[in-house]
Formats: sequence, structure tokens, C-alpha cells
Amino acid sequence: MLGQPGMKERTPGRLSIRLAPIRLRLASGLVLFAYLTAHFLTHALGNISVDAMEKGLVVHEFVWRGVVGSIVLYGAFTAHIALAFWALYARRSFRIGGAELTRLVLGFVTLYLLLHHYIAGRLMWDMYFAGRSYPYILLTDFVWQTSFGVRLAILFVVGWVHGCMGIHFWLRYRPAYKRRAPILLALACALPIAASLGVVHGTQDAIAQAAADPTYIDSVRTEGQADSEDVRDMQNRIERNATIGFFAALLLTLAARAGRELLERRSGLVRLTYPGGQVIRVPRGVSVLDASRRAKIPHVSVCGGRGRCSTCRVRIVRTDADLPEPSTHETQLLARLGVGPDVRLACQLRPDADLSIVPLVSNTNHPIGERGAVERFAAILFVDIRGSTKIVEERPPFDVVFIMNRFCELVCGAVVAAGGTPAQFLGDGVMAIFGESASPKQACRQVLDAAQRIERAMVELNRELSEVLAEPLRIGLGVHAGDAIIGRMGYRDGASVTAVGEAVHIAARLQDETKTYGAYLVASDVVMRTAGFDDSGFQAEEIQVRGRSTVVGIRVVPTAASLSPFAAKS
Repeated sequence: MLGQPGMKERTPGRLSIRLAPIRLRLASGLVLFAYLTAHFLTHALGNISVDAMEKGLVVHEFVWRGVVGSIVLYGAFTAHIALAFWALYARRSFRIGGAELTRLVLGFVTLYLLLHHYIAGRLMWDMYFAGRSYPYILLTDFVWQTSFGVRLAILFVVGWVHGCMGIHFWLRYRPAYKRRAPILLALACALPIAASLGVVHGTQDAIAQAAADPTYIDSVRTEGQADSEDVRDMQNRIERNATIGFFAALLLTLAARAGRELLERRSGLVRLTYPGGQVIRVPRGVSVLDASRRAKIPHVSVCGGRGRCSTCRVRIVRTDADLPEPSTHETQLLARLGVGPDVRLACQLRPDADLSIVPLVSNTNHPIGERGAVERFAAILFVDIRGSTKIVEERPPFDVVFIMNRFCELVCGAVVAAGGTPAQFLGDGVMAIFGESASPKQACRQVLDAAQRIERAMVELNRELSEVLAEPLRIGLGVHAGDAIIGRMGYRDGASVTAVGEAVHIAARLQDETKTYGAYLVASDVVMRTAGFDDSGFQAEEIQVRGRSTVVGIRVVPTAASLSPFAAKS
């Protein structure tokens, strides 16, 4: 009973609302990470001298203690804390990856440790109009009250790791991240090490100045009233109340989760029946994917349940009532698969009635997610030999094998030299992927470079085979670019890297179009413009891709050598 009147509509606007907390958490987290980075840079100046730290502190205070800086910092801090508690409340299950769980725990540990640092390091100073100096901070935290220094060091390490993990989860699917990850990792390790050494050297410098000047200690102690007994008592009371408030908020959040579960169960449970007769009961409104995770039923989800892939899709075998209508995004994604209305995304489907389902992507052997499949922008190249059937008919089988192997060897060599990856061998053709670790612009330039290299390789091959073949081998190339899923597919040792998606389908169809136009290469406008090439000198057409409603703008390139005169746009 799908698609009937009365279904609950889930509009794109509601999807944007659901994504808003994620975007706000990212933005606020980046602000706090920038603040921590500035802290580390100021600490690192201690490798020069404690006076250099003092000068760095002036700049740091100017940026973060001004009106704008304070609004941005405290706004981000408040939003991040609120969203952390909301994420804890909203999460349906803690059966998540170890890295994600570690990041969640570190976030709350950071918040707890931050209470002392904020109250002692900023609030009390602001309340009593005390000027702050690095000598006083270093001597207090690392000489007079070393427990403060240990706590501060733990805070910085935990907070830094939490922030780095958050940035990793944000960037890990971006094309350029894999290439730049080693540099980012080196920076992530170098900065806290430099800051730690700066604190050590700054403290040693302050101790040396105190030993040389008997009045030095008294001068750094005259920091307003911050060093008085009354101030310390008030600080302890504020810290105690803040700690109680933190744990009370944590317990209330967990209690709210339990209360929600109780209310959901009282409002009714739905039965989900899986293949083999396995039945589980979950509260209404829980997604099918979350239900599988709760029950520890293996369920593929490459994108992690964000509705960006279709690997969690299920077929609805039976339902006792109308299901919530899919959002526009889900409808478009499923329409690309050509599936019927009985197929839904498990991460988006939140049933209100009993349901029987069949997951459509198998978890046996090697789940897709374990193969490292990722979604990224890629340029796809298809190469095909013209008249290969005639070669097979006229030549002995061993000659055909030799010719095809030599063809693949030279073509794949050209692809690798240009920065691509040979992905599939189709008898008389090759498919290649560009963009696994390159930016979109680089990927599109690489695929056009490969087209030129392949043309030169074919000249060499035809020279080699001039005594074997009556006519030179002719080929056609089709290239297109767009989002694709790249990962290892196949069985055991035979698995290889390949790509799937509409971009792959269109590239294959453009290769067929080289026969229509009698051209060496047919490239989509997407490739030419992303590469930054002036393609105005090539024949421009719009074609209807067979099997798709998509209309694609193309450029007809008679020979790859004709690409050379067209300079890249600045």
C-alpha cells in the first residue's frame, strides 16, 4: 500500500532542517578548533622566550577578546555544547564505529576539563579585572600548583584529538583529502609538540628570570586580586557548582532518552520481519537502518545512513498500513536505479506500522563498506577498438590474444602515466578512472592528457603491427566526469578498483558516439570546462544519452593532437 493518499510527506525543507544541526556543529567546531590552534601557536613562541609569548598573547587577546571575537567564540562554544547534548539525546543507538564513539566520548571529556580552565583562566580574571601574563600562568600551573598544569595538558591533548577527528570525518570523502592527509597529519602532530616544548622552555625562562631578580616573583604576583584567598575560595565554589551542573545536564539528557524510549513504547511498537523469519520490535519513528543496528542485524550502509548512497535499500514485502512518503531526494535517488515503489532506503524509512522487508545489498563475504567504497568526483575514460570483430574473424586466436594484450599494455601505460587507474578490460576496450586522489580540475586535465598519450601509443602499436594487420587499428574515446562510487569489486583475489554511477554510463555512451561523428574523441562539456580548456574551436553538440533522459553537451575532437593548440584558461 505504497504511494496512496494520506501518506506522510517528508519535504526537502524538512530534510534541510534535519541537516541544520550538523552544519552548525561543524561551523562552531571549526571556530573552536581555530581558537585552540591560536592557543598552541602562542604557546609555541615559548621556544623563543617568555617575552615572545607575552607579545603573542597580546595578538591572541586582540583577536579573541574583542567584541566580534568574543561574540563568535562564545556563540560557537554555546552552540557546540548545546548540540553535543542534543546529539547525545537524539542518537538512537550507540552501536557505532569505534572512532565515532571515541570522538563522542572525547567531546564530553573535553567539556568537563574545560570548566576548570575557563573559570580559572578567564572568568576569574575578568571578574576581578586582573591583567594576565604568561610568567604568572606558567609559574602557577607548572611550578606552584603542578596539578593545574597536568590538568591543562590533558585538556589540550584531549581537545586537540577530538577536533582533529572531527575534521577527519568532515574531509575524509573529499577528493583532495587522501593526497593531503599525510601533510595534515604531520601538522596535527607537530603543532602540539611545538606548543608543549614552548611551555617547557617558557617556564624555564620564567624560573631563570626569577632566580636572577628577587623582585620578579612579587611583580608577577601583582595581578589584580586574582591571587587572593577570597578569589580562590570563590573560584572553588564556582567550579564545584559548574561541575554539578555539567553532570546534572548529562544525567538529565540520559534520563530524557530513557523517557523518550518509554513514551515511544507506550505509543506502540512496530514489528519488522527480516528474511528467514527473524522479527524485531522497535518504537514507531525509528528508521529501518537504526532498527537493524539495534538488533545487531548486518545491514550495508556505505554513506553511514545519510541518504547519499542506495546500499541500505530494502524491498517492502508486506506492510499493514501506508508508509511515510519518500522525500524528493530519496525519490530521485531511487528513480536513478529504476526500481519500483516497493523499494525504499532503510536509513530514510521510519515506519508507523508492521513491516516485512528484504535488504537488497548482501552483507555476505565482503560488505561494500569494508572495501573502502567512496563517493567522489571522477573523470571516466572509455577506449574501444573499431572493427574488432573483423580482427577476431580473420586472425588466429593466439594472434588476437597477442594484439589485445599489446593494446591493453600500451593504453594502460598511457593511463597510468597521465595519473589514472585502469579499471576494467572489456575484451576490445578499456575503462579508466581519474580523480581517486586528485581535484576535479586535475582529474579532467589528466583524462585529456591520457587521450593524447593513447593516440601516440596507438601510432607506436600500429607501427609494430604493420606486418601483421592489413589496416591500422582505429580507436574511439569517450570521456565524461561527475560523481561516482569508487571501490573494489569482484571476488576475492580477482577484485579490482572500479567505478559505478551515471558518469560511467554517460562516458560509455560518448565512446559510442565517436562512430557517429567519425571522431577520435567525444568529450562532455563538463570535462572540458572543469579542466579549464578553451573548447570553442571544437564542434559543439547536444545529445540524448541512450537509456537516460539526460541531455549532454559534448565537444567532438577529431584527433587528440588537436587538443594541444588550445591553451588552458587562466
